[in-house]
Amino acid sequence: MFTRASPSRGSRSTNTALFKLILAGNEEALRTRIYEVRQQFFGTVEAEHAPIFLTEDILDQFTVIGGNPKFNGSPTGTFAPPSNSHLALIAMVGCWAHRQIQPFDHFDLAAIPIFRIWIGVAEYLFRSTKRLDSTIRSAVYDVAHRSDDLEFVIAARGWSSCFYKWRFLETASFFENRFEEASAIGSDMTKAISQS
Repeated sequence: MFTRASPSRGSRSTNTALFKLILAGNEEALRTRIYEVRQQFFGTVEAEHAPIFLTEDILDQFTVIGGNPKFNGSPTGTFAPPSNSHLALIAMVGCWAHRQIQPFDHFDLAAIPIFRIWIGVAEYLFRSTKRLDSTIRSAVYDVAHRSDDLEFVIAARGWSSCFYKWRFLETASFFENRFEEASAIGSDMTKAISQS
């Protein structure tokens, strides 16, 4: 039962809860939640000035907005990037917080490129008050990306359900031929306890 309940609880506590705050237009509650996560992983505002894992120069090499690479909405280019809720990034870090996972503690074990990118991009967003506040305002007031956010929430919930269902079925198949034996032993134990 625990396995079947876990994805639902985890999903509601991160993706779905964040999306509900966005839909409700509750900027203050969204800001509070996001800044609590920021504090947990990246420290106070002073952390803004600490060197980050991915620099703007590295990020600029891979910025593509509207099909045009570099300097078209890049973090350091001449044009401001378009608004974005960054729900996937916020939810990812929120999930780490909910599960009390410290990704920096596991960095030596899991320093594969995609993991490094996830941490680096999340750190880039969360370490900047300006970027984080822009993200919060965009999430609440700019509906242009709302359908994408909805798709993300649905996909994330579906993925977690598939994973846990697969895990549950795999575990159930392991015990499948042991149920009869376990029932017999359980009956014998119950008799022994009742007779003592």
